[in-house]
Amino acid sequence: MAVGDTLKAERIKAVLITDSILDIDVEVHNGVAILDGFVESERQKHLAEELAHEVEGITEVQNNIIIKVPLPEQESAFDGYDLRLGYGPMEGDAGDTPFSLSNEYSVPGPGIPSSEQFPGEFSEEELESEINDKLKNQKDVDVSGVHFELENQIVDLKGWVETSDDLMRLQEIILSIRGVIGVNSNLSVKKGDMGTPVE
Repeated sequence: MAVGDTLKAERIKAVLITDSILDIDVEVHNGVAILDGFVESERQKHLAEELAHEVEGITEVQNNIIIKVPLPEQESAFDGYDLRLGYGPMEGDAGDTPFSLSNEYSVPGPGIPSSEQFPGEFSEEELESEINDKLKNQKDVDVSGVHFELENQIVDLKGWVETSDDLMRLQEIILSIRGVIGVNSNLSVKKGDMGTPVE
């Protein structure tokens, strides 16, 4: 751009900024102003062109300004879910799904039961207390031989249960607890085969 054209471009830019039209690039070639950029409305686009025409020495305005179209708000994967509520077991593996608690990542191992929920804000103490209460108050499964460890909202079951049905029911009970995202079962089954294998 020639020096005169550069000055005209700067004058146009200054006028646009004064009118709060900020996101515009301006070039001038032989008195022709070229406007590029984005505005919020048709009114701003026309105003930018009019203001450019008013600058001395501008004979023509090429208006390439694009009007921004607001995108529809996208729903978050968490919309509609209370992260402090438990969800039932889901089909399939969760082995490829990352879960985070305190900036650490842990995943249930391949093939182990996991819930459909995402990690919420739960302390280990809150979850341990809820799991203990749930196990103590349920009447479906004899849990006298069961103990558990908890890490990153994944429950590691140890000990024994009477039957494989008890094993499945116990996993469902644990997964229904708010905040639990997976169950790893190292339980023995007294009447039948060993508990679910750990891979």
